[in-house]
Parts: sequence; structure tokens; C-alpha cells
Amino acid sequence: MAGDLVAGTRVIVGSPALARATLVSVVSCVAQGMLTACVPLLGERVLGGAGRGAVLLSCAAAAALVVGALLARFPRSVAPATIIWTGSLV
Repeated sequence: MAGDLVAGTRVIVGSPALARATLVSVVSCVAQGMLTACVPLLGERVLGGAGRGAVLLSCAAAAALVVGALLARFPRSVAPATIIWTGSLV
């Protein structure tokens, strides 16, 4: 098991593009957790009630569905690295 972990780490470190994508995805996952924790506060401040934070999560989910559908329809229109960076920034 430890050998597999070391081998996987070597593969990631050995490929700059894969290392960047891994770093971006880890940071993005941390940001998603922070967003989930902050949504009730944002809902209360912006929309007038902590329960309305679910509306913000619904908007984010709907946007993800639309983008997923577009990328499925036009799979080669954008480079993978561009998708990773743009998705994280959004």
C-alpha cells in the first residue's frame, strides 16, 4: 500500500501538468468546503434569511449542470488545462 502511494506521488510530481491539475483540484475542494460553511451566512446577509442559503447552493448546482451539458456537447472546444483553471476561478 505504501509502495502504491509512493509510485502515485512520483507520477504526479514527474508530470508538471498533472501536478498543477492536482494542486488546483485540492485547493478547489477546500474552497467548496468553505463555501458550504459560509452559504447560510451569505444567505442571511444577501437574501434576508439563513435558510435562503440553499438558493445560493441551488444556483451553483444549476450552473454546474449547464456547464457540464455544454462541455458534453462540445468536448474538444476548450483545452483541459483551461477547464481546470476556469472552473477553479469560478
